[in-house]
Amino acid sequence: YQRRVHGESYKCANALLKMRSGLIFVLCSLALCGLGLVWGENLLEIRAQEHAVQFSIAMVSVPDHASACRLAEKLMNPRHAIAGVIDIMPEVTSYYTNNDGKLAAESKVLVLIKSRTNLMDEIQTFLQQNLEAPDTLIVPVVDGSEPFMRWMVAHTLESRA
Repeated sequence: YQRRVHGESYKCANALLKMRSGLIFVLCSLALCGLGLVWGENLLEIRAQEHAVQFSIAMVSVPDHASACRLAEKLMNPRHAIAGVIDIMPEVTSYYTNNDGKLAAESKVLVLIKSRTNLMDEIQTFLQQNLEAPDTLIVPVVDGSEPFMRWMVAHTLESRA
């Protein structure tokens, strides 16, 4: 039996015989796929699923260091434990275009709130209730040190939602 592919003739039977070892490999691979064990590129997909985004960082700027400390103390309340770690970065300068279309610069304090991703809605609600017009960004953590991530799990509550 012959078949025409892209203008060339291939003998299917011959090709199958030559590919017999490759075919066995493919069949074994397919069987392993059914068991959840995958070869090659799919291994990266499995690793990504194993390390699905469990943690995020909420970034919010506040007017001054005292405001940042008050915010951190409220978020780090041991009874609530919705934040694992809060980093306060003093005196950052924000450049933006104001409502008149003019360039403006403002000194602020940047607060980084590290926590579980499933607590970010609760954190964002907290920020909206405690800050006037918070400029919050939430960034997923793609990877990190395993000891730190285990520590974060141990020091934050599961979502209460």
